[in-house]
Amino acid sequence: MDNLYSLDLIQPSEYPFVGNEALNLSQLLQRDYPVVPGFVVSAKALWEFIAILGESEPLLADLPSSYLYVDVDNPRQLQQVAQQIRHKIQGATLASVLASTLSEIAETTLAPATIFHPSLSMTSPGSGIEEDTGKTEVGRLEQPQIFSTLPDKILGSYICPRQPLAMELSLKQVWAELFRARSQFYWQRHSIGLQQLNLAVLIQPMWDAIASGTLQINQAEGYIQATWGLGTAWAKGEVVPDYYQIEIETGIVLASRLGRKTRAYGLCLEADSLSLTQNTVQAYLLSEEQQKQYTLKDKYLQQLITISQRLVADISPSFSLEWTLWQTSENSEPQLQITKFSPETGQKWDASQLRLEPSHHSVGSTTSYGKLFTSLQVGSLPNVPKASSDSIGSNSSEHTVNQ
Repeated sequence: MDNLYSLDLIQPSEYPFVGNEALNLSQLLQRDYPVVPGFVVSAKALWEFIAILGESEPLLADLPSSYLYVDVDNPRQLQQVAQQIRHKIQGATLASVLASTLSEIAETTLAPATIFHPSLSMTSPGSGIEEDTGKTEVGRLEQPQIFSTLPDKILGSYICPRQPLAMELSLKQVWAELFRARSQFYWQRHSIGLQQLNLAVLIQPMWDAIASGTLQINQAEGYIQATWGLGTAWAKGEVVPDYYQIEIETGIVLASRLGRKTRAYGLCLEADSLSLTQNTVQAYLLSEEQQKQYTLKDKYLQQLITISQRLVADISPSFSLEWTLWQTSENSEPQLQITKFSPETGQKWDASQLRLEPSHHSVGSTTSYGKLFTSLQVGSLPNVPKASSDSIGSNSSEHTVNQ
């Protein structure tokens, strides 16, 4: 299939087709960093899908050559248009070649679930996607075509069982993220034309996570966050992760603080739970013993420190990444793998704000500490009117699909 790329073979010249997230992970994978393998559905596949759908749907007929004719300052109209477009995309039939490809991935993947990540690139006005067959050696992680920084997590990822129909739906749901209300609001407020946006989709296998977290490096200092289970709890601000401050040159842990962790998230894939009304990811309460323990054993903490030292030497003195520790079916020992990588970091953390004071709150509530960590991870969106559905300002960027 022309619109499918293997993550371990992507070249920098193919950036417009595969997007930021996929290219960054691919470059690390080709340097033998621990990255989950996967496939990328090219950005061309979305616009080919929209072109065919536009033949029978007038609302989509002019895309991507024009803006959507919607007043983003009218919340009701914005919601209605966004819902109509997403409904049309999610209800349409995929091309048979693409559907067959997803079925083959489902058959050959050993993991119980798959995750579909948006991988977006943005080109200058009028440039669009052009075929480039040139081969470039693996080098530093650079994206020369991008001209503006996109907010982190404006487009959501989708988790689903390893089943062809569920995977087809997840792919269409990621595509539909480009047209949701909060996305349209952002594109128009920043004068970004839809023809400038190239949305590829990264498909990776997924196992139940033992732990997950982040690693951020600013010059000589490094900061690690860790919590039990998938990253959903810290992304939502429901827990305060464990915290480590490290010195990159020596690998010494300068400081550590035990977080406040009362719950975690894991996969829920039992046969009787796979329905359209239940989530593939569910929360569970942590035992008192787990709440009092640091999430990372010394072995895995040292692995993260070693990875950070390699990345500083190979790639950049400043970067951020997300990692997951999970038990795969192919290995007897848990595997720590990079799930997201950004060569440059944003604002430097203020470690003085991480002092933990006693507080009393119910399980699942969002504390001020949770908000602090969320603000460090989730890119802020413009202030927009609240809406009851297709939420413009939603912080949640991870969704589940069941089939």
